[in-house]
Amino acid sequence: MLAPGGVFRSIVPDLEARARIYLREIEKTRPIAMRASHLGIECRPKTVLERARHMFGGYAHLWMWDEYSISAALDQAGFVNIRRCDFGDSSDPMSAKVEDLAFHNTERDIRECAVEPFKPA
Repeated sequence: MLAPGGVFRSIVPDLEARARIYLREIEKTRPIAMRASHLGIECRPKTVLERARHMFGGYAHLWMWDEYSISAALDQAGFVNIRRCDFGDSSDPMSAKVEDLAFHNTERDIRECAVEPFKPA
């Protein structure tokens, strides 16, 4: 699907950042450590609206990545020149359209993991 020489930018929740938050918060108080880490939901949805949002909302991730695991998976898939990205440094100007939300989520104050791999030419 991606043309040879093409690049895409992947922005995912950073497992390492969440684990660090969990470990920092666990020292303070156990009940809020999981809540602060955003590693799971606190309880099952109860109302019909909550169930529908949970089922169709797409806010929960099926797998958690960090820089090393996502880079290894992309390398194994044949991508090259895989690099960790910072806000605003994409080689593709279209990435700016989604970066602001992903990199500056003030509600969680977590830096997401963004990588930019290239498909070999």
